[in-house]
Amino acid sequence: MESETRNGLLLIAVSLIMLPVTMDLMQYHDDASDEYQRECDINYRILVLDNNDPIDGQRCEEIENEMSKRLNYFIGSMAIFVLTGLCGIALVLPQGDNGRQPPMGGQLR
Repeated sequence: MESETRNGLLLIAVSLIMLPVTMDLMQYHDDASDEYQRECDINYRILVLDNNDPIDGQRCEEIENEMSKRLNYFIGSMAIFVLTGLCGIALVLPQGDNGRQPPMGGQLR
């Protein structure tokens, strides 16, 4: 097996491994977003939770920082997933015929 094909298949395998990791990190970020909504969104707290307690600003800042960190992890894993998949497919697909050129002058022999 050619080196490029082997490397392409390896990159596709890494991409397939990254798919569930990316999905887990997306859920990880969504959990932080839901927590922020429950703890810090005044409209959600009043309308859905029927909670009029004051909001803890320090806790909201911690949740925002955690949410930002989780978003960065998700975007990084998504980039790895997409790039390894595209590069792997590009290496596996045939490159074309390099050795044969049509004759000059448009004449076929």
